[in-house]
Amino acid sequence: MKVLSVLVVLFITSTVFPQEKLFQAEVGLNRSWFDFKITDLNEIKTEFRPQITAGLYYKFASFDNFSFKAGLRYYNLSRYIDMSPFGYGNGSLATFDNYLVSVPLQINYNIDFINTYAFLNVEPSYVLSSKTKLPSFSTAFGLESRDVTKEMNRFQFAVGVGLEYVVNILQQKFGIKTIYNYGLTPVPKKGEFTNSSRTYEWVEFKTSELNLLITYYF
Repeated sequence: MKVLSVLVVLFITSTVFPQEKLFQAEVGLNRSWFDFKITDLNEIKTEFRPQITAGLYYKFASFDNFSFKAGLRYYNLSRYIDMSPFGYGNGSLATFDNYLVSVPLQINYNIDFINTYAFLNVEPSYVLSSKTKLPSFSTAFGLESRDVTKEMNRFQFAVGVGLEYVVNILQQKFGIKTIYNYGLTPVPKKGEFTNSSRTYEWVEFKTSELNLLITYYF
């Protein structure tokens, strides 16, 4: 009888006070910008080419309206330039893609009356690969591709701010989230590099990105 009473209490408790959902998955798009030390390079028009980003977070602590999350995120910081104004054919693109994985740490504040979280984001990351593609008349398919991963600072650090609006649909918790991150670490390394045809240096630049995401709590 005592065992039955305990089970009934546990059932009622779990119904009235449902278990908090500590995990959060997200997927969406990001748009990145490169901020060059030589300001003229920032005036070059770039193509709008959003990239896919995805992540998984875990809420490891909370008190009052504050909570703390840690996660794992995959994303791309990219720059696409239409090269037709520079004498190449229409539709010729120069591309620069940096693929990263990060461990974001977030401090969230729950604004109860509008079902919204405001948060600060600290995001150390690691560059998995960096690749460039340039139009070329000397290659079979008109593009010269290069892997420049070793020429980048592999460890990056960014800070950001964001908002997330949360809604319950069929007893499931979803969110619409936006976050702006600003990179504090220069992406390319300093110094000279050599490929098969020339020696060169990278112009220093940092990155920023804006994310728009759909989230799911479980």
